[in-house]
Amino acid sequence: MPPEVTAQIRAHIKAIESLLAGEAVAAHPDIDPSRLYTIAEMVELRPSSKQALYNAVRSNRLRETETGGVMRIRGADYIAWLGQRRRRRAGGAA
Repeated sequence: MPPEVTAQIRAHIKAIESLLAGEAVAAHPDIDPSRLYTIAEMVELRPSSKQALYNAVRSNRLRETETGGVMRIRGADYIAWLGQRRRRRAGGAA
């Protein structure tokens, strides 16, 4: 299996695990896990900078999907990223 497919599968598994945990979704009731958001919409929902979101996409910590020529991020992936970001900060990791 090509490495990029394996990476996508792992990303999907992480997002599903986060959703199944329930607490991540409950912590972000204003974010619809099934909806696709632009980065501008995400910045309005949570106090994240556009730069942090673009960096997360570039480093494959946050998956993006192209729809109609516009890059969007699934709510479930955004919720998972917010949780990972919170855990990294709590643990002192960069």
